Amino acid sequence: MQFSAICYNLLGQDPIHHPNATGNYLTTGSWSAAAIKEAGKYCQPNEVASNKEAKYATLADPSEWNINKDAKYFHYCSNETI
Repeated sequence: MQFSAICYNLLGQDPIHHPNATGNYLTTGSWSAAAIKEAGKYCQPNEVASNKEAKYATLADPSEWNINKDAKYFHYCSNETI
């Protein structure tokens, strides 16, 4: 429920009627992975980068991120549990 609130608040109006809207997601652990999965119900989530292969211990350099400039928001979870 908490992750869907992000979509409802930041996509504007009714996200169910805007399925092509995009949100950028930086995957840094289990909470952000859950957030991107939930966002898929309301929009087209764009995974900017993932550090899963590094067991969530590092981040990709921002110059390597795949940022969608048309996205409505950028999701970053700074308090991950690994």
